[in-house]
Amino acid sequence: MFETEIPLEKDENGCIFIDRDAKHFRLILNFLRDGHIILPDSEIEVEEIYKESSYYLLDGLIHLCQERCNDDRQLKEMRHIDNKTELLKTVLHSRKAFLIFFYEPENVVRVENFFNEGVFPATIAHLKKFIAEFESKFDFYYTAGGSEEGWSCVHYKDYNSTFIAAYSWSRDFLDDIRMSLKDKEL
Repeated sequence: MFETEIPLEKDENGCIFIDRDAKHFRLILNFLRDGHIILPDSEIEVEEIYKESSYYLLDGLIHLCQERCNDDRQLKEMRHIDNKTELLKTVLHSRKAFLIFFYEPENVVRVENFFNEGVFPATIAHLKKFIAEFESKFDFYYTAGGSEEGWSCVHYKDYNSTFIAAYSWSRDFLDDIRMSLKDKEL
């Protein structure tokens, strides 16, 4: 089990003492047993598990943690616009076309749990796929606002705005936007 390039010190009884924090050991041990792990939602905890997996040279777990951190980074790249002044500045100073996703604050307690708690039927994987498809054309932002019908998206290009809407919290929300962009040749 302890075949590693790290030199291990044994005590007088031949036992190996591992001086590590036990906080995530249960998760790591379960990963060693079956190669599967459900990473916690906390980015800090994923970083801690990454450090432990690096110490134990668990390449599979290292990869899962890195993948999760990359996913979190990609979501953080969706910048939040806090007020109308920031919206105006974004419009006036943008060198690239962009999409703004509006959401209803009453429906969202924490944005990072928005998809996980089933408030919005599309999954985070759908959003990431959508962003990957359009990131060469657009920057992405999100802001409170919108309408009771659901999320909507505004595209600004050359200071002309085009309203693109998706209604009823549709699972096909991103497909609706994709089709609107295609129809408007954006």
